[in-house]
Amino acid sequence: MKKICSFILIILSMTLASAQKAGNDYEIIGIYKTSGVTIDGAPVKESDTFSKKSTINWGNNEEAVIEVKEIATSNIYTFSKRQFDSKGGMIKNAEEYFYRTNKTSTRETGDEAFLTIKRCSDRFAFKESRIALVIGNTTYTKLPSLQNPLRDALAVTDKLLSLGFDVVETFDCNIAEFRSVLNQFEQIADGYQIVLFYYAGHGIQKDGKNYLVPVTEQLLKPTDIANCVDCEDVLRSLERTTCRSRIVIFDACRSFNSALSDKSHKGLSQMHQLAPGTMVVFSTGFGQVASDGDGNHSPFAQALLSNIGQPETSFEMEIKNVANETFRLTSNRQYPAITGSLTETVVLNPRTKSAKPIPENTNAPSNEKAKLLVDQGKRICKVVGQEDKAFPYFQEAANMGDIEGCYQLGHLYHNDNFSNANIDNAIFWLTKAANMGYSEAMFELGEIYQGRDNAMAKQWFRKAIEKGHPKAANRLSKMR
Repeated sequence: MKKICSFILIILSMTLASAQKAGNDYEIIGIYKTSGVTIDGAPVKESDTFSKKSTINWGNNEEAVIEVKEIATSNIYTFSKRQFDSKGGMIKNAEEYFYRTNKTSTRETGDEAFLTIKRCSDRFAFKESRIALVIGNTTYTKLPSLQNPLRDALAVTDKLLSLGFDVVETFDCNIAEFRSVLNQFEQIADGYQIVLFYYAGHGIQKDGKNYLVPVTEQLLKPTDIANCVDCEDVLRSLERTTCRSRIVIFDACRSFNSALSDKSHKGLSQMHQLAPGTMVVFSTGFGQVASDGDGNHSPFAQALLSNIGQPETSFEMEIKNVANETFRLTSNRQYPAITGSLTETVVLNPRTKSAKPIPENTNAPSNEKAKLLVDQGKRICKVVGQEDKAFPYFQEAANMGDIEGCYQLGHLYHNDNFSNANIDNAIFWLTKAANMGYSEAMFELGEIYQGRDNAMAKQWFRKAIEKGHPKAANRLSKMR
């Protein structure tokens, strides 16, 4: 009798669980940094179910990612706050998101994409102006969906922001949005010196040409290829800008089946006749298929994130290291292809290897040795033309973490009489001193940014005022 009762209870619990899921469309199968995120007011957790109309409140959590399984089809989709925001910031639930994504047009004058520029707060610390377009196509509705392009694109955006790039990021583009994004970005990028394009998602080659696949395409008949984005169009768009160096990264060589798939020509094909100053990087070799990976990033994206931005290393060397690491991560199965070349040396991170981060400390004291070094450097600088001789004293004090040593080194780099004057290094060391509470460094940063980035200049002048700098208030008032 007890066994019968237990069996009945199991059946009832299974029936109840099925009934609870019956009214819902998705089951949460993975969460990432979702603290503070709620669905219909309840904190998200794995195995929960919700409907396509359920309100997702992301709060201020920019990094949150939710992986879900569609109960009716078992399709896997990935959602995030930045993904929803890319559609205009008004998306509240999955139904609205898919409606916006599927609201497609094949006309050139289709719906305008919603674009915002993420500004690098330190972008003027780099000698070249830099801009990037990052696209992650994940939630394919008629082709196999992908999990990693969203996380890859989010991480690439954050990496590029740390390397002086202003970034435009967008996700899950239909054909109209894709074209709108390219048209708008061409106008935005005009005036920058370095441009980088990164795309993660499905790609296909047909008749020797490469195409990026919008998330709404099914690719059933030959004419459907017109609803994809020709990679040549991406290159031509970037070449029409004033940018002297163009880096194009196609992480789009994943395997998938469609009526247009060419079984004998997988992945993407070689691209020819690139304009001087254009480098194109493919996540694997021509005609090969890349792995989407089992972790949070594809092997190629993981290698990219690990290797770009090394101090004083050219991008050409970094991308070779990316290729070698991808090869290693895939057990020698996937080796990225690189074509074209840059006409100028591009160093994404010009910071010297000796320029180690100094912890922020508003009460950083000067030790006696550092003080003697700074005093000696200052005495030398009293004689115009002797600035080069003061450099080793300031550098040693700064490397010891001395607050005034950091300021004097930054101030020296900002001095045109110094033979190695460099605005990048000036901002680097002045920022270190400012973060340790040195008001003179804050004021000088305000002067450097004034006319370049007035919002940043005002921010530093205000900080200098808070620290009691005698000239900061007057300088700020003149900017209003």
